[in-house]
Amino acid sequence: MSQFTETKALWNKAHARLTEIYGIDPDIRVLNRFHTEKMAFGKSDCVVLWDLIAKLKALSQEAGFIASMGGTGGSSFTAYLLGATENDPLPLHYYCPACKNVEFLEENAVPYDVPSKTCLCGAEMRADGFRIPYESYLPMANDPHALLFVAPDFFETAKAFLAEGVDEYRTVPIQGQAEEEAAFAILPKNFRGDPEEGDLGLPRIAVRPSVLHGEMSDLQKQAAVKLADVPFGDPALISALAAGEVADMPVFRDVDPNCLDLFETFRSVKPQSATALF
Repeated sequence: MSQFTETKALWNKAHARLTEIYGIDPDIRVLNRFHTEKMAFGKSDCVVLWDLIAKLKALSQEAGFIASMGGTGGSSFTAYLLGATENDPLPLHYYCPACKNVEFLEENAVPYDVPSKTCLCGAEMRADGFRIPYESYLPMANDPHALLFVAPDFFETAKAFLAEGVDEYRTVPIQGQAEEEAAFAILPKNFRGDPEEGDLGLPRIAVRPSVLHGEMSDLQKQAAVKLADVPFGDPALISALAAGEVADMPVFRDVDPNCLDLFETFRSVKPQSATALF
């Protein structure tokens, strides 16, 4: 049973985000994934960990730096709904941001491989879904921990943020797995005791500076773009975008090189194909 009083509110927050994307009467496959994860992870502190990661990622993005979660956290639909990862692990699908219509696809592909589609309501649908099973995260459910890669120039800010704690949680420094990282146990505000003695079930987060994330953050600033997920990013592609060299890029819809916001258009030019994932 979770020691955090915030878990119920966080599950409600995730569900609210689900209805925001997929509507108040979503497809049964969307609901099934959410409630399956709630049954699997509901008694653990995973949502607390994902909530803190989302807060730290938002702080990093606000400062103009890339941050991404390592490990299997990206396999959780709940983590996606809470903002801890940009990867929607549902099967490949189109969804309409206007009328909330959802169309699942059976083809073996990823969102960046499918053509654009217009909904019956007239709005442009969005493609998402990487077909990642939630079972990938099951081994960590009772011992939730995560590694967050950050740009070197953001590392000290991340450490200070975690060291000070946030309104909902208390944090305590612990030994990390690597010399260059900073690790913290996440505790309820009213927790008393030593988290290193018999409390390994408490969620733990480590932040580690990454040269790649620093380089991608610099490219993001140079190209005036926002990158959704560094692990799939190609520095050569971003360099080309920064230089305005988009003529040979694989584009499924029009992209204005003078106004690039890759949270939306990276789907169109991202050189990630199904053959690279399957």
